[in-house]
Amino acid sequence: MKKFYYLGALACGLLLSACSSDSEPDHTTESAKLCIKFVYDYNMLWTNAFQQQVSSVNVWAFDSSGALAWSGASSVSESTAKDFQLNADLKEGKYDLVAWCGLNGNEAVDISSYEPKSKDELEVTIKTVDANGLHVSDQYLSGLFNASLSGVNVVYGSGNASSNTVTLHLIKDTKDISVILQYADGTPVDGSDFWVTITDANGKYAWDNSILTAPAVTYYPWKRTNGTFELSTGRLITGSDARLTVNSRVNNNDIINIPLINYLLLVKDNYDQNLSNQEYLDRQDNYSLVFTLSNDDNWDMNAGVIINDRVVRLFGEEL
Repeated sequence: MKKFYYLGALACGLLLSACSSDSEPDHTTESAKLCIKFVYDYNMLWTNAFQQQVSSVNVWAFDSSGALAWSGASSVSESTAKDFQLNADLKEGKYDLVAWCGLNGNEAVDISSYEPKSKDELEVTIKTVDANGLHVSDQYLSGLFNASLSGVNVVYGSGNASSNTVTLHLIKDTKDISVILQYADGTPVDGSDFWVTITDANGKYAWDNSILTAPAVTYYPWKRTNGTFELSTGRLITGSDARLTVNSRVNNNDIINIPLINYLLLVKDNYDQNLSNQEYLDRQDNYSLVFTLSNDDNWDMNAGVIINDRVVRLFGEEL
């Protein structure tokens, strides 16, 4: 009987040893699932407009050494946008995520590489053409969005599904700007008598959406209807020397040459929100500026300027 109990104890010990090994498997070489979701509510409506505005997503995951571990891309359709997500297969560890959205089919921008060796290679540039020494963008810039998230912890097992879900909050870089010229007496403006440009050194972006050093971009109107000029620009940054210029071809001189950022910020406080200057510029993606012209085709500064339907009186102040 003693021999029987001895063998039984030995068998039980072997069984416990096997169970212990199975309960602590080595998952370092196995893939875990990371669910990536997207939100675009960094706008003036404070509502998620991802479904309405984002047409495609590209996401890259970099491991703790900074090397590319995974990348994924997808178009966003009306039928998939509501519950849209990307699923990444990653080993356990911490990752930095970078997203550029709106690249698919966008002929107005370039990305340095879709297969980067590091985050620094994820540079996006607004395409320009040479026009008498100027770097000109005269295209409509469709929505370009950026997001990044550092230190995302990915763990193994379906029981950790909640910790393997992250949300990327997008910032929209591209802006639509309408410049409207009008006469005080209502006489129609002949748009061919004027030319509108915006110049800003904001044509190149790093992975974290910061502005990289590059030649200034001169934005030309992509559409003109009588006295209304439609322009698209890249991200607007506080402290930049963005200039809005209106040239009179009749008088052959600039009748308006203003620091654009300073003027756009004149109406920030009219919104019932406590926003920093940069947050306002990032949230607001649509601007209109209305200038009244005198009979001699100069800007009537006494009439001020209408910015996003708000009248601003200048009183001869230099901004």
